[in-house]
Amino acid sequence: MVKSKYLAEPDVLWSYQLPGSGSLAGPGLRKGNAIVAMEKYLFATTDEGSLHIISLFDNEKIHIKGPVLQGTFAECHSGVSISKDNNGD
Repeated sequence: MVKSKYLAEPDVLWSYQLPGSGSLAGPGLRKGNAIVAMEKYLFATTDEGSLHIISLFDNEKIHIKGPVLQGTFAECHSGVSISKDNNGD
């Protein structure tokens, strides 16, 4: 955490570690990836091309893997866009 003599230490209300993250070889959030919150879900893209959809209330996770190409190294800088149609869906 950042120490400041002007601001109080923030309260951590929620945290989540992506499975396999925490090393240079595992999936992670890098510059160019995105995190978007909508209603009760958090959408995150990772550097290897996966999309993670995480429930903010119970940490239930849906993981959509990116394409796997043998003998290659993926570096993805994708984001997430949320939109609603005219019916509100």
